[in-house]
Parts: sequence; structure tokens; C-alpha cells
Amino acid sequence: MLASLVLTAGCGSGARQAGGTGGTSAAGGAGGAKVSDTGAAGKPALRDAGQPQVDTGQPQRDSGPVTCPTSPPYDESDQALLDACTRPVVVGVGNGLRRIVSYDGQVWQDDVWFPNSAADQNENSHRDVAIANGLIVIVGDSGILVSADGGATYSNPNTLPMHVSTVSFFKGAFWVISSEGTFSSSDGVTWTEWDNPGEFSGRASATDGQRLVAINSVNNDYRVFDGTNWADHTLSSSYGSLGTIGYGGGLFVMLGDNCCDTAMYAGLRAASSDGAQTFTLVTNASPGASDLRFGDAIIWTGAAFFAPAGEFDTHGYDSTDGLVWTQHEMSSAIGAVAQFQGAIVGSKGTTIYRSTDETNWTATHTAVGDAQWGFSRFATGHVLAH
Repeated sequence: MLASLVLTAGCGSGARQAGGTGGTSAAGGAGGAKVSDTGAAGKPALRDAGQPQVDTGQPQRDSGPVTCPTSPPYDESDQALLDACTRPVVVGVGNGLRRIVSYDGQVWQDDVWFPNSAADQNENSHRDVAIANGLIVIVGDSGILVSADGGATYSNPNTLPMHVSTVSFFKGAFWVISSEGTFSSSDGVTWTEWDNPGEFSGRASATDGQRLVAINSVNNDYRVFDGTNWADHTLSSSYGSLGTIGYGGGLFVMLGDNCCDTAMYAGLRAASSDGAQTFTLVTNASPGASDLRFGDAIIWTGAAFFAPAGEFDTHGYDSTDGLVWTQHEMSSAIGAVAQFQGAIVGSKGTTIYRSTDETNWTATHTAVGDAQWGFSRFATGHVLAH
């Protein structure tokens, strides 16, 4: 049974703004799994419009030359600009405030981590990352971090420790949904804090372009935003904790990370075809259901959902409907994943892998720092090429 509460996020008294770029932070970064597959950057060919074209040496579009912006944000809906002025990027974040960048998914750079004196670096983590309009936004225990130079440096416009948090780009703005509040920004500089809806312990989020859905890692509920109204929905506590959410093929799919028997809370998989208004739920306890163990990552590959079983299990799962999953053995256990440049990037601890078939995984990089405290999220997008 689903219960819902509608919250209105208006443009008036519910918002507070905080401006300024902040300082350049050496301890920037954040973790989660947002996926936007990217193609190779390159200059478009000149088009024959019935008259001879003159090659001016500048990238061309139908309406004339493309002028590349000197800094983000820019309009990512301009495909000619994307082709001429940007390059694809994948960013990984995780424990110990670690972060890393790659432009091809194989060679990695800006590999840093900033552990504190605590024994548990999970309490000192970047939780999620999103990339849009040339900006990289990371959230977590160091607050909100923003990079405008492809992940080399970061400003820190909000330093609240958002230990449970997620970030997505939705309807022209970055939305941070966290245990410290809900914040939005279209430029990464000025951030609006929303009193309504306020705090929400967002573990992961996904969007179909019309709705933004965030799941709660503390309570068994999720929040849906249509750009104007927020609606809270609650699942029965019998289903355990929600682990991740993804969107693809017209479906929102949620997975639980409780395992590994036939209890009601184990192996939750839930799918919605009505914009996350209602979900069909299956667990390991459902009649005829397979006994599955999910991690906390899911991506849409263009043909099906792919979900690894996590860093301690070598199974991978595929599904076209989010409810019936086919499992296969992988050459390595994999935690976080993202689709990038015709392959899938994944991690186990501090080792980053690459696979073209979801089964065979090749290690491409071992990151700095203690191997116990690795990556938890990857995100892909575009940044300026210069």
C-alpha cells in the first residue's frame, strides 16, 4: 500500500538564496550513479546548402559558425556546440573524499583523496555526482562542490556536511536532496535552499526529464518532483532499505540492497511505468521469484537495465522490465558503474575496471589511498574541451 503527501515547492517564501563562488577547494568531490552516455567529440562536416561553402576554419552550424564559450554553464541542448566545443568526461567519487576524472574511461587523472583522522572513511565521503552544461557538481560530507574546469579544481559554495545526499540535473538546474536540506542552482554559483520540501535523506535519484525521483536511505520512502510540486510516497517497512534508482525504456526502477534469503525485505525490485506514481514490487519472497542480491548501482544500457551485485559478489543482472532479472557470472565483483564511450566503467574498492560485455572486466587504474575506502559513484557528461 502506498501513502502519499503532496508538498508544494513554489518560487516565493519557501526559498533562500546563497550566492558566491566560494574558495577553491582541494578537498572537493562526491559520489553516486548518474548515467548519460556520451559520444566522441569532433567538428561537424560542412553541409552543402546548394551553394559553395567557404571553410573559415571555424566549426559550422546551419545558422553560421559555432562560437565556443570560454566557461560554463552553456546550453547543452545545442548539439553543434557540444560537437565542436566539448569532450566527454566520466567522474568517480567515494570514501575519504576521493575523486578522479577520465576523458576516455581508460586513462585517469586528477586522482586525489583527502582522508581525515577518523578510522571510518565512509563517514568522510563524497556521496553523489552529476554533470551538466559543462559543470561537475559533487555532494557529500564536504558539502556541495562545483568544478567549471573539467574536474581539476572545485569551489565549495556550501560546506554543510551532507552525509546522506544525492544530486541530479533536472529542468535546467542541479537539485541537491540531502539530510541537510534541498538546494538548487542553475549556474553552480548561486544556490537556493528550499524550506519546503526541506530535509530528505536522499540516497540516489533519477529523472525522465519530466519528473525527478529521489529515494530515502533511512526510511522506506521516495519523493517525486514535477518541477512545481513534491509528492512523498512510503513503502511498507517490510521491504527493507532502498538502495538505488534508475530510469530507462520508459520505466523507473528501484532496487533494495538487503540480501540474501527469501525474507520479505530481500532482493527488492520495483518498476513504475506511470512516472513513479505507483510501483509494482517483487522480492525474493514473491511466488516464483528468483533469489537475488543487488548492490547499490543500476544503469540503463539502451537495451536493458544492468545492476551488479556489489563489491562482494561476482554476479551481474540484466532486465528489460525491472522485475524479471537474468543473472550472469562476472570476472570481478563490481560496485559503482556508469556507461561511457561504448563500454561500462566500474569499480571495486580503489580499482577501476572497464567492460564491453558486462562479463569480462579489465582493470585500468588503481587509485591513490587506502584500498578499503574506494569509489561509490560515477557520473558521465560533457565539459569544455579547452
